Amino acid sequence: MGCFDVYDLITGVSTNGGPDSFLEGEEEREELADGLADKILAAALFPNLPRKPELKQILIDALFCVSDDAGEDKVPFPDSSECTPDVVIGKFGEDEGDETVSIRFCEGYDAYGGFDRMRDGDGQWRDENTPLNNAGFPFMDSRCWYYIHAWASLPRDSDKSLEQRLYETFTDDLDVGTNGISHKLDYGLMGFMWGQFQDSFLENCKIEDALEYLCLDTAPTLSAAISQGLRGKDIAPALFSDFQAWIFETPDLWPRKPEGQLSAPTFRSFETTSEFTQKDIMLPNELLLTVLSFLSLTDAFSFISTSKSMRRLIAQPSSFNLLLRDMVTSLDGSLRWLQPCPLVEGEVNRANEALWTWVTENPKNSVNPFNAPDFPWVEFVYTCLVKSDSMKSRERIWGIIKQVETLLVNGNPKGEDGDSEEAEWVTDKEENSDGSDEESD
Repeated sequence: MGCFDVYDLITGVSTNGGPDSFLEGEEEREELADGLADKILAAALFPNLPRKPELKQILIDALFCVSDDAGEDKVPFPDSSECTPDVVIGKFGEDEGDETVSIRFCEGYDAYGGFDRMRDGDGQWRDENTPLNNAGFPFMDSRCWYYIHAWASLPRDSDKSLEQRLYETFTDDLDVGTNGISHKLDYGLMGFMWGQFQDSFLENCKIEDALEYLCLDTAPTLSAAISQGLRGKDIAPALFSDFQAWIFETPDLWPRKPEGQLSAPTFRSFETTSEFTQKDIMLPNELLLTVLSFLSLTDAFSFISTSKSMRRLIAQPSSFNLLLRDMVTSLDGSLRWLQPCPLVEGEVNRANEALWTWVTENPKNSVNPFNAPDFPWVEFVYTCLVKSDSMKSRERIWGIIKQVETLLVNGNPKGEDGDSEEAEWVTDKEENSDGSDEESD
């Protein structure tokens, strides 16, 4: 390994593939277990949780199982090994004074800022063992390069290529101290993951910050797992879940339909904020759904909360199903990132293999599962936004690329759609504190 890790401009993941363990160091694991036990007991989600000394030891044992100290018995960290750099943007002219900005597709990143070989836009391979200045070039996974093409709405009349605009926007901002990260982008939780190296998940994060910002408030999954009697490595998935380790998950694993009956999500209860009705908008239902599909789920729910009649419309399963379909399949839909990107080799086939499991039968041998009339949009979108770590990771990348879009268009440092969609969903088990799930008027 080189003297420091280099980070992907878009994902913020180390170009060596990200961490392969959760937390190293016996003292660090004991400190985290102590604070985590306090958090779990304070939440008191389950009555049968052990007292603190026993609970702390359970957590220490679980943390050991996700560390390198566990040896061959270590529980693997969520896979980010495929998130390696194979796109570099820079000035590669051999002649002195050549300021042409171009893109290179690379193979064989060697962790010292070089590649075994590079291929230019014409498909020609150049220069064996090509060294690069780590801080001088934007690195990114090739999937992110194609996602920018597919997701960013950029003017087509520019006299500069996309790579030239990216180079001019970011090369003067790449932080040598954090090796390729841009201060112009908000990377969210990934901001706790940078340092000299990124070998373990919490290597560069203070324990108090990990407990306050990374761990979910009540550690619900861990609490449930421990209350059910799970111990050791069996707690690892809950540990990864509550500390949101999905930020390192590869973003192209579409969920298959779960076995058994999937509980349909319901709306959270909230009061309307005005007295106007759907008739005041003077739009047919179909057009209203189309307009709403351009909004994020958060904004759409906020909008329909202004009218009881609109809320009743969207609360109808058929209408809500159509709204989510338009959000995913429309060219400007706010959830269009859930579609596979045809520019990424193999992504459509990989996605369709999972997507067809949601469909009862193939309509007229369609090649696109989203065209199936019985596609369960509510259940599918809910699973992607709430249950699928890979799709959560994909949504995070979408948010960063929308920030890139904003920077390229008008230079604003913040992008759109940064709000998490998960807050708007509840399952049948997440009822009101009084046990009811009634809708407010």
